[in-house]
Amino acid sequence: MRTRTRWLAVLVALALGPLAFAGPDEDPLRQRLDEVSKLVADAPGPVEPLFTKGFLSAVPPAKLIEILKQVHQDGGPVVETKVLSREGPFSGKFELGQKKGKRLEVSIAVESKPPHRIVGLLFRPATVRIASVSRMIEALL
Repeated sequence: MRTRTRWLAVLVALALGPLAFAGPDEDPLRQRLDEVSKLVADAPGPVEPLFTKGFLSAVPPAKLIEILKQVHQDGGPVVETKVLSREGPFSGKFELGQKKGKRLEVSIAVESKPPHRIVGLLFRPATVRIASVSRMIEALL
């Protein structure tokens, strides 16, 4: 019986892959998401080190910084992140919670090899989390 349990544990570990036991610093997708979250600011830092040349040719750094500033202006800094789905170790959908109560859905994909630069990033429209009906009416007025 113990042997079966051990084999089952080994099979589960193999099926889940290395990310099942990885800490946050060992998850390149999560690490890049955290870095993008910090860039949602009035004055984002340099974006070039985080993104591939291909991405930056499609979305120039100045335009990307403009988008990040606008996201910050609309909802404030990112205060929480939540996994919505993972399409593997290098791409997924996440929810970003912002200080002003807005929520963004973010799709992000990174290179499979270090330095795991971002190859895809998409912000979906923000929604507002409203605590009560009276707050909802206030938001509409």
